[in-house]
Amino acid sequence: MINIDGREFSFTIATDNIRNGLGVELNEIISDEEIFIAEVFRNDSIRKIEFNTFESNVPYSAIVKLFEIFELKVTREFEI
Repeated sequence: MINIDGREFSFTIATDNIRNGLGVELNEIISDEEIFIAEVFRNDSIRKIEFNTFESNVPYSAIVKLFEIFELKVTREFEI
């Protein structure tokens, strides 16, 4: 977990069998509940890296950390 601008965030490495890939999810912790707000996803089916956000007010520092974790833990190497 990290604190950015007084907000708590966590990160989860997640696979998605439907989209055939792996990604990192950014979650905001609100009242002890993790709310999924953004992801960087490596889509192995179409060989693309995708970024999706589900919240309009995400601190830049949290997005930077999301991409850092993606590069470190998931990587851009597509699976066949």
